[in-house]
Amino acid sequence: MSKTANGRYEHVGWQLANGTRWVVAIMILIALPACEENIRYTQSVKWDKLVVMSAVPVVQTNEGGVKRYEPVCGATSPGSGDADGLALKVLFLGSQKKEGEDRDASIQPGDHVESSMVTPEGTTPSLFELSFDCMDRLPDESPTTCESGLATGSPQVDSIDFYAYEQNGSAGDVGVLFVLDLSGSMQGLVNPFAPYQYKEDTYDSIAQKLPGGLNFQQNGTDPAGERFKALQDAIEQSLNAEDSILVVAFNENSFKVVCEIPGYVDQDPDLMMNECYGKNRSLFLGHEGVEAEIGELVKLQGKERGRTPLWYAVNRAYDFMREQDQTFRHIVVIGDGPDTCSESAELNHCSGPCTQFRTEFEEFRGNILSEGLEDRVPIHFVQLGAKGYPDRDPRQQEVACLTGGQHIFINATQIPSNKLRNVIESRLRNLMYTVRGYWQFNVELSAMSQMNDPPNGGLYAIDGMGQVLPGMNGLLVAQDEVFSFKFGEENTTLDGRVAVRKPCDPDNDHCGEMAGCSGDAEQCASSCRIPISWCDEETLTCLQGFEYEHNGSTSDCGDEKAKILIEIKVEGQPTELKEVYLGDLPTLCCGGNCVPPDPPEIPTDFSYPPNSSQVCFHYDEIVGWQRAFPEDPTSTWVYYGELNQGAGPDCSWSKLKEHLEYDGGDFEFDQDWTCAGSNDNCYPPPGLVAEEGPR
Repeated sequence: MSKTANGRYEHVGWQLANGTRWVVAIMILIALPACEENIRYTQSVKWDKLVVMSAVPVVQTNEGGVKRYEPVCGATSPGSGDADGLALKVLFLGSQKKEGEDRDASIQPGDHVESSMVTPEGTTPSLFELSFDCMDRLPDESPTTCESGLATGSPQVDSIDFYAYEQNGSAGDVGVLFVLDLSGSMQGLVNPFAPYQYKEDTYDSIAQKLPGGLNFQQNGTDPAGERFKALQDAIEQSLNAEDSILVVAFNENSFKVVCEIPGYVDQDPDLMMNECYGKNRSLFLGHEGVEAEIGELVKLQGKERGRTPLWYAVNRAYDFMREQDQTFRHIVVIGDGPDTCSESAELNHCSGPCTQFRTEFEEFRGNILSEGLEDRVPIHFVQLGAKGYPDRDPRQQEVACLTGGQHIFINATQIPSNKLRNVIESRLRNLMYTVRGYWQFNVELSAMSQMNDPPNGGLYAIDGMGQVLPGMNGLLVAQDEVFSFKFGEENTTLDGRVAVRKPCDPDNDHCGEMAGCSGDAEQCASSCRIPISWCDEETLTCLQGFEYEHNGSTSDCGDEKAKILIEIKVEGQPTELKEVYLGDLPTLCCGGNCVPPDPPEIPTDFSYPPNSSQVCFHYDEIVGWQRAFPEDPTSTWVYYGELNQGAGPDCSWSKLKEHLEYDGGDFEFDQDWTCAGSNDNCYPPPGLVAEEGPR
């Protein structure tokens, strides 16, 4: 370390994956200056608690007798720079705000707790105890139990740093650009059925595919728009009035500046970004008072559509914020999954890339790496787990690591709807308290360096707890205080564990240990798809896909149970459901599933009664064969139909039922039995070949 003219101590290196080392100014370790009058502190800040925000893998370096922990953000060359520890990014939270209009509730160097000043020198590992209870591989179906059996014990906190974001001087101004995901998965516009289950789709398509009585919003990540209200609360309660903000929202059809200026209608987003970025909260949040006006932010609810061009939106926000002149500049992304518009493992041949907005991850990462760490704008992610993407996105974790940001995960679909807003708000509020800096606990962790123990190519959730011990004059607490990062935090089902990646090598790791069915019912259920694994070049994790038999192939498809479910209506109103079991039917390969033949034909004179303008009976051919329980690939096949008993005198259940059979139960192979529509074989991802493993 070297001391600068202003009395601060700077880290002189930040080890990146490619071994490059830069002089760093973005993160500064604040020491105690010689003159107390230069210290920014309040007379009385009361300790509340320690909050573990996120974690990154680190590697220990030792140059000139100075030991440091450098983040390992991405792939590393074998034998050089592999992670051997973990850095916990933590917030010291006070129960009392700072003096005057300062809403920052964090405790930083220079602040006073009771009668003692907080300094890096006085904040030592002896003040903290730590234990890691489990390191489980994700996805984790049983987060409350340790499936891996890998307990990492009670590691020592080896060192503690305070990192302060300071980019353009020392005036203290803050600027935050919020990037909001407005894709269809947020509202539930996702395909409800396999093989594209929970992937984003259009409103018209989803409405046609959902059986009667089902609401598409039940598959949404945040259908009630709690994130909008939570963000508004966080802005009002956590940022100071002098801080500048901007809010943008995006999906595959739109990049919108969430701002209303009289006379500026449908203006170019670049113009609107420049005009709206600033301290005027009413442009985003509306006006308070007797005639309260709903702000542009809350008006976004219900406008979610399409897929997610994440890296396009973040790249555009990044280019804007790098030109601003605030001392502390940040980007906060609130979304529910990975980019689904550009080439990646989430994009298959059928969906194709988005046409209007898309930026490849490699392009955006290159934009970040084109400048030194001291010039990078920190990017933070608040990722809500969606049904289609229930776990952390390694790319988002990597970008946060490369820019010194936080990656905060919220398992939104598992949290009760009446608590989601509070969870999102508390996470955002704590994040806003770290815009000037955060504390980092550096911990040696042998599990990060051991080869394949746990295996490379996985995301791992670490749960644990710790204790804050009283220091000199009661610093930091008057009595021992326990903190935790576990599943079930905040009196709900919140997954509070921290997650890190042990990267695989695309050139050497074929993820063979993950090949086969691995006990997964969906992978084992159909002979039309063969599970394969590979080390993905973008995520550096072992992913699984399928090699598909051609549509129409009988392969090893056997007989499967099938039934017809009829909704009976009288004067257009549903009255009851009737089931006709067809027994075990032969199947053939369609879109990676062993699908039964078309259901029995209904005579035309019954389907369309004479002298009637109404249809008596029809199959829902748009939905087609679906599993009775979409999440269980072994459940009975179901074909849906509708009987309108008011369409004619013979439109009755007893008349219809006699037609709903295959010649008394025996299916005849004398009809043209092929895959209908454009349900082509779209997996595995482009370029993946089963025999070779990686692409």
